[in-house]
Amino acid sequence: MSLALAAAASVVSQADAALNLVANGTFEDSLNTRPSNGSLPAGSTLISGWKVGADEIAWGLPNGEWSYVVPSHHSFLDLSGYHNSSPYGSVSQATPINTGLGQQYLVSFMLGGSSLENSHAPQVQVHAGSAFSSFTAPAATEWAQYSFTFTANSSSTGLQFTGLDPSLGGSQGFIGLADVSMTAVPEPDTLIAGALVLLPFTLNMVRSFRRKS
Repeated sequence: MSLALAAAASVVSQADAALNLVANGTFEDSLNTRPSNGSLPAGSTLISGWKVGADEIAWGLPNGEWSYVVPSHHSFLDLSGYHNSSPYGSVSQATPINTGLGQQYLVSFMLGGSSLENSHAPQVQVHAGSAFSSFTAPAATEWAQYSFTFTANSSSTGLQFTGLDPSLGGSQGFIGLADVSMTAVPEPDTLIAGALVLLPFTLNMVRSFRRKS
């Protein structure tokens, strides 16, 4: 392989790193399997790419289901379900995500709160393989984006989101989850090196084009 082709392959590889590895991260009802009231029992696999955990959750549509609208206008989940009490629900990728051993990944997602239905700001715990972190959603009726990074220690990594029992007690009527993504974090040095190697060839192409025109 020539130096130019090698550099090009490196740049393409880095571009691929930005691809979302999560199956159906926007919770779309592409198979038309959603129940009319959106309630999903424990163990349900009706959401393509996802499996519900030990407790019921609710699946909201992007048309303002229950007066909640994600900024992206995608579907969403309510981890408090219809039972609105602890233990809250969880959801995980139905199939572990293929990952590179030692590769760093970025998990990003939206969390939603409700000043009308919640006694205080809801909490969600995220597990990516053996790595985990807890996040506090907005107390107001709004959505906010959150993210964290982890390093894969296996060739496949599970991804799970769980509504937490509020540390201050009370009950939660809405624990919103939407727009989930997981992307490989590119190595800056490799990306810059590839771009620098390609630069002379790009300039030559531009000069050649100008001469022909």
